[in-house]
Amino acid sequence: KLEAMMVAYAREMDERSEIDYRVWDGDEDAGGEPRDSTYGEDPNPPVPPEAPAAPPAASAEKKDKVVNLEQEMLKRRKIIIFGPIDDRLAYNVCMKILYLESEEPGKPIEMLINSPGGKVAAGLAIYDWMQLVSSPVHTVCWGRAYSMGAILLAAGEKGNRLMLPNAKVMIHQPSLEIPRSVATDIMIKNKEMQDTKDQLKQILAKHMDKSEEWVHQASERDCYLKPEEAIRAGIVDRIATELAHCKL
Repeated sequence: KLEAMMVAYAREMDERSEIDYRVWDGDEDAGGEPRDSTYGEDPNPPVPPEAPAAPPAASAEKKDKVVNLEQEMLKRRKIIIFGPIDDRLAYNVCMKILYLESEEPGKPIEMLINSPGGKVAAGLAIYDWMQLVSSPVHTVCWGRAYSMGAILLAAGEKGNRLMLPNAKVMIHQPSLEIPRSVATDIMIKNKEMQDTKDQLKQILAKHMDKSEEWVHQASERDCYLKPEEAIRAGIVDRIATELAHCKL
């Protein structure tokens, strides 16, 4: 009987030696299959879904691009006069007028004016080129156009002189600060200023379709004009109530 028990035990051990033993930790994965913990991790982990591709990063050149607004406006044949009219500004504006004329003669140029006025000689340099080039100059007053700025505004092509609704225009006679000097020099300066006054009066009368006497009376003192008044005076033709009116 003992011998039979030993034989049965030996057979059982032989059968067990053919089994690949695995140790289970009792956990199951999502599929209901036990997880083999012999190596500490699942030998066949589930593959996560692919993440959506990230959008391509903007190139450094595009990201750091700097827009030169003045050049962009010039490409659209727009010239901006902003601030006092002096020799430097006049040089800059005149060069732009000549450049646009050489690029496309006869094609309109738009001049946007916001100025308190300035030097008469500098303003007249701009005025002369406006009249000489074949390209018609359309003028727009934004903010203010005082003194020499008002003359440039009025000098634009008739029918295309605009003011924004809250802009203002001011015309007056030229002024001159005379430093301490001898009587003869003061007389010379006085004559020069009178000649300049007559010259500006003639220019305004021409573009406003008014008599020189009318301009003389209107500009004897500072004369501020709202858009409606500037239209009646003949300095501008209409009020720009929409962006499309300025052709921007």
